[in-house]
Amino acid sequence: MADRSVEVTLSSERNPADALTEAFAGAERSIDAVVYKCSLSTIFKALEEALDRGVAVRLVVDKRLIDRETDGFVGKLAKKMFGATVRKWIGDKLHAKFVIIDDRQVLSGSYNWTKSAEKNTELLLRFDDPTSVERFTILFEGLWKDADNVVN
Repeated sequence: MADRSVEVTLSSERNPADALTEAFAGAERSIDAVVYKCSLSTIFKALEEALDRGVAVRLVVDKRLIDRETDGFVGKLAKKMFGATVRKWIGDKLHAKFVIIDDRQVLSGSYNWTKSAEKNTELLLRFDDPTSVERFTILFEGLWKDADNVVN
């Protein structure tokens, strides 16, 4: 991200799914994500490839998503078929969307990881400054702590 600590784009300028899959492909140690809806196969393929490289993947997802999609991608991740650790948010709707890559980069915005979201005008923010990354990490760890483990 050459000399910028924050990058702001719309989906008309950059496809958020492409940005996410590229970030996942570049991950070396960890991917921590908070998502509301996720069903896009390209994103799950990129997560699976990251897991195959030994990258630790932790997801916090909305309870309703886990309950609705037990046989879908999230359900498979929840069952650790790919080796990810998934926790479900059981409070009010978890509509937050952000990903922390290797504790050095954050992608956030309005984008759900779905095919239907690709038709929308979505916002994508990328942060690589340490202060922002630390703040998102604190948010993630709080959500992670308060979410329920998905029993496999």
